[in-house]
Parts: sequence; structure tokens; C-alpha cells
Amino acid sequence: LYANETGNTIFNVSWNRFLNNRRVGLRLSPVQNILGDITNNSFIGHENGALLIVGNHSNEIEDVYLRNVTLRILFNNFTN
Repeated sequence: LYANETGNTIFNVSWNRFLNNRRVGLRLSPVQNILGDITNNSFIGHENGALLIVGNHSNEIEDVYLRNVTLRILFNNFTN
């Protein structure tokens, strides 16, 4: 993780194996100001799903829930 000149966090998850978690294989929460990739990973045997991406949980109406988020999810393997 690192921040670029615009203040966005650069996020990259590649070439990993997430195996047999009791909940979710990979959870991103809260997600704001992120540019990144989730690529070429294996998600195998998770009880409550493989990938969970959640925005801001604020109750303020003026808040933007997913602000400046660009995530590319490519070439992953999802198996029960």
C-alpha cells in the first residue's frame, strides 16, 4: 500500500491463495480513495463468501459511500 500524488491509496492483491476461512476470504472495509487490482488469486472453501467490499458505514446523508474507488477484479479462481 502507498499513496499517490492525488491522495489515493494504491492497493494490489495478486497471486495469493485464500483457503477455508470461517467467514470471508478477503474483506475490505471501509473502502475509500483506493485505486487497485485484485488479480490472479484463488479463493477456496470459505463459509460466508470469498470477497466482501464494503463502503463507509456512516449515517450522515452527505457522506459518499464509495468515494474515489477503482478496483479491478480480474482472473481470480472462486471454488467451493
